[in-house]
Amino acid sequence: MTPLALASGIGAGLGGALVDKKGPILAVFLSGVITAIGFLLFPTWIDAKWQFIISSCIAGLGIGILLGAPLNILATERLEKDKGSALAGLSLARQIGMTIAPTIYAGFIVRGFNQIPSLFQNDFGTILKSKMEKADLSPEALQEFQQVAGSMAPTSSSSEIDYSKILEHIQDPTLKGIIQSSVDQITLTAAQDGYGGLFYSTVVIAAIIVLLAIILKPIRNKSLR
Repeated sequence: MTPLALASGIGAGLGGALVDKKGPILAVFLSGVITAIGFLLFPTWIDAKWQFIISSCIAGLGIGILLGAPLNILATERLEKDKGSALAGLSLARQIGMTIAPTIYAGFIVRGFNQIPSLFQNDFGTILKSKMEKADLSPEALQEFQQVAGSMAPTSSSSEIDYSKILEHIQDPTLKGIIQSSVDQITLTAAQDGYGGLFYSTVVIAAIIVLLAIILKPIRNKSLR
């Protein structure tokens, strides 16, 4: 996540410049839009590391714009006293968010990986069968697969089988690759579900920020008048 952290630092500087030129409301609005775009790219676009870096930079830029000058200006604007209390309250709210958010996001990830046993139970056989039908296995590989399948306890479910030990004893490289890719696909499905929930929830939060900026604009204008 280093690109996100570096981009957030750049975003903080841009946020301050944007507040000076266009005001804090526009900075908050753009922050929500940029953050939503950045995190939406994670579950919908990323397939390679360079795409991950680009998405992280966009998301970090949006976060940096919000967490710097705009909130501080909005918290203390029009105050002639108690500015320290206002900033302290803002700092407390920010710290609460930074404490709670990792727990919530970890919950999404745990929920995704907790589905691995059920995914093995319900989907692994279908995935393995599909891959074997597409592969050109030799008669020796098919015979070895029959031996492997026969060695599994009939009462064991797919989620209780130690596939790493099975892979160690398979001699045919094509058969080993098929089983390994099937296991990897189950893990990938679980990871996508967990991290997808994390990223989509962040997109929703960013959309709420955009909505709040739209609502806050006329209120702020009225206050300034």
